[in-house]
Amino acid sequence: QPAGGDGGDGGWVTASSTAFVSDYGAGSNPNEDMAEDLAAYVLHPRLLRARAPHKFAFIRARVMRGVEYVERAPHASAVPESAAPFLRYPPSVTKVVIRVTGKPDEDKMVEVRLVLESGRGWHAP
Repeated sequence: QPAGGDGGDGGWVTASSTAFVSDYGAGSNPNEDMAEDLAAYVLHPRLLRARAPHKFAFIRARVMRGVEYVERAPHASAVPESAAPFLRYPPSVTKVVIRVTGKPDEDKMVEVRLVLESGRGWHAP
């Protein structure tokens, strides 16, 4: 688990330099890092599992309750020949809301809400 804190300039400081799925998550703050991890869990699970296996395990066990997503390999994907609109797969994560409740000396309740967009059109994450 990354060690967050105040680096003196109000920025996020961590002792870890490798357990991040994106540079944006590593350089922003713990909330954005978690949002990047959740998006990767759904869209690019192999990447998250390779770069941050402890985060993958946490999300699988505590957030997704054992549900795992399978990433489609680009070489195994096909574009339908029909010109008719079709649903996007995998869905895009369009919004992540994380709420933590509990006093500093109490256990915390973490609520995570993901808004998925499975609208029409092709989506290549």
